[in-house]
Amino acid sequence: MDIHELAELFLASLYDMTEQQPHSYFFFPVQEIAARIGSEDVEQLVQAALAMESRGLVSLASDPFGPLSAMISPEGIWFVENGGETGIIRAYRSNPGAVVASVNKDGITDIENLPPPRDNVPSERSPEVPEVTGVELLVTYIAAAIADDDSLDAVTRGDALRDIETIKIQLGRTTRNAALISALLDSLSSIPSIREMVADLGTAVLDKS
Repeated sequence: MDIHELAELFLASLYDMTEQQPHSYFFFPVQEIAARIGSEDVEQLVQAALAMESRGLVSLASDPFGPLSAMISPEGIWFVENGGETGIIRAYRSNPGAVVASVNKDGITDIENLPPPRDNVPSERSPEVPEVTGVELLVTYIAAAIADDDSLDAVTRGDALRDIETIKIQLGRTTRNAALISALLDSLSSIPSIREMVADLGTAVLDKS
C-alpha cells in the first residue's frame, strides 16, 4: 500500500474511532490506529498522518513523554464521508479484511482485484467505549469549547487543543506531573470561553495546598 492510500486508511480508521465518542474532539494515539489497521511500520504511518495534517484533515499532538496522537478535523470528516481520493476508503468500507491484509504490501493496492469478502464471517466487534469519568467529560467539554470558539485564531486554537490533550494524557498516568498540568491550566485560563471550566478542572485534579 502506498503512502497516499495509507494516509486515507489512517483517516478512515480515525473517523471510525471518533464516531464511537460523544464528540469529535478526541485525540487517539497513532499507535492504536496502527494496530487497528494492521500497520507494522508505525514510522510510515506517522508520515501518513503528517501528510493528512498538512492538508488540514487532522490535528496532531504529542507529549514529550508520550505517543503522538491524532484528532480528525471537520474537513477530515467530510473527506472520509465523501470517499476520499484514492478509492481505498470505499474499498475498506466494502471489504475491510482484504484492505487491512494489503497494508504492509509494497506499491499501490490493486483495489479491483482484492479477494472477495468471506461469507458467514461475523464482523469484528467494535471495541466498547470505556465509561467516561466526570473529569474526562470536563476535558472533552473544554476541547469542544476551544474548537468552537470563533474568537480564537488558528494558531491559538491549535495550541490550546494541544494543551488540553497534554493534560488529558497526564491525567491518564499513574504519576502525574502536577507542575506541568498547573502551567497548562494557567495558560488555558486566559481564554474567556473556557475559564470557568478550566478552574473547575484545576480544582478536581490538582492537590489542594
